[in-house]
Amino acid sequence: MKIGPFFNRRSKPAPPAAGPESQLRRPVNTTYTGELVQPVRLHYKVLDMAATIKALERLGCVDAVHAGKAYKWYLSDETKGAFKPNSGVPKGESIILDDILIGPKPDQLCVLVRSIERAWYAIEFFDKYIGRKRMEVTELDAYNHLFEATPETQLLLADLTAMFPENEIVKKDVDAIPNLIKKAQKAGASQAELQQILLAFIENDKNCPLPDIERMPLYFYTDGIASIQSKLLLRQRVAWEHFNGNTSFTIFDAIKGAIHGK
Repeated sequence: MKIGPFFNRRSKPAPPAAGPESQLRRPVNTTYTGELVQPVRLHYKVLDMAATIKALERLGCVDAVHAGKAYKWYLSDETKGAFKPNSGVPKGESIILDDILIGPKPDQLCVLVRSIERAWYAIEFFDKYIGRKRMEVTELDAYNHLFEATPETQLLLADLTAMFPENEIVKKDVDAIPNLIKKAQKAGASQAELQQILLAFIENDKNCPLPDIERMPLYFYTDGIASIQSKLLLRQRVAWEHFNGNTSFTIFDAIKGAIHGK
């Protein structure tokens, strides 16, 4: 899929929506390195916890908050140059890229970041420095909206661990279409009837709004990082349009725009 000009490493916003809604301009919350704030939590299955913790603690960009339980990942040493601090950040101030939490189960680890760019950077970074023989990324939780830059929002975003209440996370059924095909074939549907069933499903699905917090399976080890980038960037486009008042904009509009380079 071709990624349009809106989609780039720094997430520069697209032009605001046309029409009266475009007058609803609000300051959008951004990170200290310039990306739009859109929190993501990465889930890892740990295959060797002792080796994983040892590898983490060897990194110069990682500091223990609670050894063996919680760590901070900084813009320094191995990550130097990955992101550029905003001009307003005091020189020499440490920038935290994310929080790393071990648990709650013995084979679990989570990485929490404030932007989609940091999410896909983290996936590649930890694959390189920790290795998939020690831990594997399996799925992610992502916000599908942006935040207004207010003191209240800053306070809310100070603790990312509280941003992902389990009862508010929606996991879409990735097997819905395959199961629909199997059911139709079992019922003896013809090719034309199957096509109509699928078109009706897609038409209905495209009108369903994205959940506020969405859990998505990841296939990084088979499909690469581009598939994850596309998923997140499409959702960021929807979030940007909604933030600027164009609330009728859907994920299907984003897909069409990406295909046509808009």
